[in-house]
Amino acid sequence: METEVGAIAEGQQILSGNDVMEAQFKLQAATENGEPAQKLYLKTFQPIDRDMQLWQARPESEWPLLATILANRIIMYPIHANPHTKRYLKPKHGRFTTVIYEDGARSDLPSDPQDAAAHVALRLASSIFDLPGDGLGLIKDLDTVWRALSLVQQADILAIGKKTEMRLDGRTVFIDQSELDSLRRAFNRTKTRGRSLIQRIQHGLVYDDVLTRINPEKFQRIERDAPPLVRVRRESAAQTSSRERAERRANVQTVRKQVDELAAEAPVNRPGYRGGRLV
Repeated sequence: METEVGAIAEGQQILSGNDVMEAQFKLQAATENGEPAQKLYLKTFQPIDRDMQLWQARPESEWPLLATILANRIIMYPIHANPHTKRYLKPKHGRFTTVIYEDGARSDLPSDPQDAAAHVALRLASSIFDLPGDGLGLIKDLDTVWRALSLVQQADILAIGKKTEMRLDGRTVFIDQSELDSLRRAFNRTKTRGRSLIQRIQHGLVYDDVLTRINPEKFQRIERDAPPLVRVRRESAAQTSSRERAERRANVQTVRKQVDELAAEAPVNRPGYRGGRLV
C-alpha cells in the first residue's frame, strides 16, 4: 500500500481516524519572566493513508506549544487542532498568533498533562474560548473580532481580561472579557434576525411565484414598495454635509411644487378668490 509519509517507523502504532480525535498533551515545567510556569504541548499526528484513515503520531519534539500556564494568566498560541482538516496546525486567528487571558487568579499550577488541560478549561470562559483539545483561542462565533482587529497593522497579540481597559499598546490589543461576551450575544441576535429575514423572503418568493399561480383568486400578488434588505454605505463628513444640503434643496422644491399645485386647484369663481388666491 502506498503511503503519504513513506515507510512506517518500526514499532510505530497505527491509529484510526477516531483515535486522532482524542486530544493528548505533554507538560513541561518552565520559567516565564521569572515566574514559574507550565508549558502545555499538544500531541499531533500525520497521515499514513487518508483513504484508509490511518495515522501515526509525530515525535514529541514536533508537538506544538499550545499554552503557557501561569498563576494569574494563560498565554495561548491558538491552532486548528482537527487532524482531518487541511488547515490542521495552522494559526487559528491569522496574524494574532498569541492570545493572553489575564484572570488575576493565583492558581496553583498543574503537574499532570491531562489535569493541565482541565485546569485551563476551567479558567477560560467557555462562551468566549475554545477548549485545549480544540486548539484554544476564541470560539468561531468571534472570528469577526480578530479579523476586524487585523486592520490595526502593528497588532499581533490579543490580551483579554476582567475589567480591562480597551486600548492598543504597541503590538497588543487589550479588550475586556465582558466586551467580547456582549459582541458574541450581538452576533447571535444578528444571526437570528438574519435567519428570520431569509425565511420571510423565501416565503414571499413561494407566495408570489407559486401560490398566486395555483390559486390566483385566493392568493393575490403582493406589491412590494422596496426590497426587505438595505444597502449600507459609509460617508465622510464632507459627503454628509453635501447630502444634507441636497436633501434640504429637495425638500424646498417639493414644498414649492405642492404650493403651486394647491394654488392651481383652488376655486376661482367663489367670492373672495382671485386667480386661485384668497383676496
